[in-house]
Amino acid sequence: MAATTATALSNTSLLDRKLSAEMATQLEAKQQGERFVILDPAQVPDAPAGPNRALFTLGGILVGIFAGAALAVAVEMADETVRNEKEATQIAGKSVLAGIPEMLTRKQSTLNILRSVVAMAITVVVSVGVGYVLSGFATRFF
Repeated sequence: MAATTATALSNTSLLDRKLSAEMATQLEAKQQGERFVILDPAQVPDAPAGPNRALFTLGGILVGIFAGAALAVAVEMADETVRNEKEATQIAGKSVLAGIPEMLTRKQSTLNILRSVVAMAITVVVSVGVGYVLSGFATRFF
C-alpha cells in the first residue's frame, strides 16, 4: 500500500509539473510582444548635471552690478538739477557771484539720516527677497 501511495504522489507531482510547464509556455507566448530585455544597465552619474549654482550666483552678481551701474548712470544723465556753483558756472558759462549754503535744523538733519538708514534697510530686505525668489526659480526650472 505504501508503494501505491508513493506512485500516486509521484504521478500527481509529475502531472502538476507538466501543467505548470504548459501554463508557463502559454503565458510566455502571450507576453512575447510585451517582453523587455535590458541590454545595458543604466549608468549612475558621478555628479549632478545641473544646475551649476556657482555659475548662476556669479552671473547674477555680475548682471546686478552692471545693471545697477547702468541705471545709476542713466538717472544721473537725466537729472538736470544744479547742485553747486561749479555746475552753475559750466551750464551758464559765467562765473557765480555768490552762493547760498543750505542750512538745516537739527530735526531736518536727523530726518535725513533716518531716511538714509530706512532706504538702506529696505534695499537690503528687497535684495534678499529677490535673491530668495530667484533661487527658488532657478532650483525649480534649471
